[in-house]
Amino acid sequence: CYWFVKHGPDDYKTGKVYGERPALQLSPELTPAIDEFINIWRPALRPSTNFLFVQTRTGKPMTGDSIFQRVARSCFKYTGKRTNPH
Repeated sequence: CYWFVKHGPDDYKTGKVYGERPALQLSPELTPAIDEFINIWRPALRPSTNFLFVQTRTGKPMTGDSIFQRVARSCFKYTGKRTNPH
């Protein structure tokens, strides 16, 4: 079993020009961690949506901004360097 990321035209800056992107297969090594998150940890967040990532306090979908901030803060915490998630 593999996980894929699929971007539609509204998911990226030039989507109106280039349209839907081909599915991007994630590394198979990530499968156990993703499955564990979905089956064990995500339900504890009491999600109010089918989106994979939800806000910890509300259970609502994370916004692009909140994902950006989460990734940037995590990178800084573990590397000591500011990182742009792009």
